[in-house]
Amino acid sequence: MDETRIKLVNIKPIDNIQITKPTDCIDFMKRTIGDMSSEFFAVIYLNNANEPMCFHIVSKGGWKAALVDPKEVFTTALLQESPKIMFFHNHPSGHVEPSMNDYSTTNKLASGAKIFEIDVLDHIIVSQNDFYSFAAHDDIDPDDKDYVTTVKELQNPLVFGSDKAKDIPPFHESLNLFDTAPEIDTPKRRRK
Repeated sequence: MDETRIKLVNIKPIDNIQITKPTDCIDFMKRTIGDMSSEFFAVIYLNNANEPMCFHIVSKGGWKAALVDPKEVFTTALLQESPKIMFFHNHPSGHVEPSMNDYSTTNKLASGAKIFEIDVLDHIIVSQNDFYSFAAHDDIDPDDKDYVTTVKELQNPLVFGSDKAKDIPPFHESLNLFDTAPEIDTPKRRRK
């Protein structure tokens, strides 16, 4: 019988940014997937201190939708031993209001996360110039109430984009983000 091993492979940093507050994650995802002509679904994996450990583009779809396989989302979370995650996806139309499919996907992933005792901090829809936070609109209920308070302040247009946004307390320590994906290492089968 062949032995199979699964391991994480860290890919070269995509962007040499520092993440210190929620706006940094949102800005990073706006730059990464916000202006794409197809839908992309990405996950940022965090530790208990809300420090991003890595991110993974889980799915690339068409101009209307990106199918998300929960196994892809949770495989990396489990291998990374990540207790918290944030979902991101873009709307190529530029309109960030969630669709019924967005709500359905969020509920399915949040239910799966509970099984693994992983806290879903948020699901954020980004466009090039805007974002929608499920946590800020009480569409998702993370255990981290400090995060919810902060993101609700960000969702307020009087705060987001103003000088007050700079005064928001740190979200997590600075870190370079890199993409991490599981790699399956399987010995070749012998011919009989």
